[in-house]
Amino acid sequence: MDQHHVEHRAEGDGPGYEVKDANPRNLLAFGIVLVIFLTVLELGEMGVYRLFVRSLGPDPAARAPGDLYDQLRLTRETATKTLTTYGWVDAKAGIVRIPIERAMDLVVQRDALKGKGPKTEAELNGSAGTPVEAADAKPNESQDSKPQEKDQKP
Repeated sequence: MDQHHVEHRAEGDGPGYEVKDANPRNLLAFGIVLVIFLTVLELGEMGVYRLFVRSLGPDPAARAPGDLYDQLRLTRETATKTLTTYGWVDAKAGIVRIPIERAMDLVVQRDALKGKGPKTEAELNGSAGTPVEAADAKPNESQDSKPQEKDQKP
């Protein structure tokens, strides 16, 4: 038995390849339409991008000082001036700003008058709330002796 079976064609059966694979005219037309479509799409994207950029306004980096260290120094000077001087926060409401050192002194004096000192570590880390009344404690005299609505069963 011959495992290598080879078909032999007769001479008049055609060119020996598929003649209807692809039409070059259709491929060229598809390529031209594709290029035109992608060009129009890209131009539309550029138009939308320009609209967004225009709506954002000027670039924030263009408004900032050129030197980053100058900007940092100016910010620090402004913060230092705000924290160390007196000034109005809202003159109509009568709210003033005081220097931070003076504010800390006032807080210390106010707490010292009330007999409060710094909190202990247990007070800082624990849940130091108000104590709950014991279960056997008598109710206040102002409350009725009948149960409240939430305690009644339907």
